[in-house]
Amino acid sequence: MFASLKSKIKEETGSDISKITSSWRSGAFLGRITLRDDSSTASPSSSGGHGDSTSDSISPQMESYLSERTGGRVDQAVLQQQYSAQLEAKLRDRDAYWEQKIEELKLSLASVQGEEAAAAQAVARTAQAEAAKAITERDTAKRLVTELKTQLAAAERAQDRLDALNEELEQCRREWARERAELSAALSGEQARAADLADRLALVCAALPPDNPHHMHDDDKRDVTPTGCADYDRVCRERAVLTRQLQEAKMALADVKTSWSGQIASLETQVARLSRQAGEEGSERRRVEIEKKEMQEKLLNAAVELEKAKQNLANSEAKVVRLNGEVHSLAMEVKSLRNAAAADAVSPSLYTI
Repeated sequence: MFASLKSKIKEETGSDISKITSSWRSGAFLGRITLRDDSSTASPSSSGGHGDSTSDSISPQMESYLSERTGGRVDQAVLQQQYSAQLEAKLRDRDAYWEQKIEELKLSLASVQGEEAAAAQAVARTAQAEAAKAITERDTAKRLVTELKTQLAAAERAQDRLDALNEELEQCRREWARERAELSAALSGEQARAADLADRLALVCAALPPDNPHHMHDDDKRDVTPTGCADYDRVCRERAVLTRQLQEAKMALADVKTSWSGQIASLETQVARLSRQAGEEGSERRRVEIEKKEMQEKLLNAAVELEKAKQNLANSEAKVVRLNGEVHSLAMEVKSLRNAAAADAVSPSLYTI
């Protein structure tokens, strides 16, 4: 019916009715159609601008035009039904469009939220790994410092022991020097006494007359027999006494030499042992001093590393706090975007064309 009506209007007017209704189909007419608040059915309405009232029918101009051209055979109910169908189709299209937009927005928000959360979690894991590494380095540095302190205390104890041994060595050297001086003085006295006795014996021998018949007695004869010569007998007796004293002095000197030799050998052995021990202790002392210096350097390096580890730990903790704040702000932003999307989804303006 409507197609024949269009053909008749085209024959009478010379213009196509589609040009008149194209603005309606393109949205110029439908853009002015609104849903009624108190009815579930949609009705077409026209307005000439902002503030025009709505109508449940087509415009009077169009109605009169159609009545004149068709002879009053315009079926307004059919037009009303067609407009309602077009309006419902338009509303369904717009609802589908906005639902698709809302779904795309939700997917975009979920993707952004997932990416941001993954990035924040990755950064947080990195910061936690750095913090754990800094804590491990700090604990290692503390253990190293403790070990170095223990070794330093052992080196100090070894230094005290070395000082005690050096003092003992010096004391032994002083005692050995004193005893050696005493023994040397005694030996010199005995040697002087033996030399004096030998000189006296030589003088007595020289005092004997060479032509005396008893002059050639054996020197080792101990029993002096009287010869009738008082002077010679006296000299022989003196000679025997001096010889005996000389032998006793020699024996005493030999005993002193023997005892002194043993003591000197013992002292020399002790001095050699102490010297060797002092050398070993000196080497040990030098080694301990070198180790002490190395330990002090290691201790300083460990202190520096400990400070670095503490600084890294503080930086990592600050980074973790900052990342937690960023994650919280991102979560709040995502929540606000979700609320905004939900508000846009239920807004009445979505149903306005």
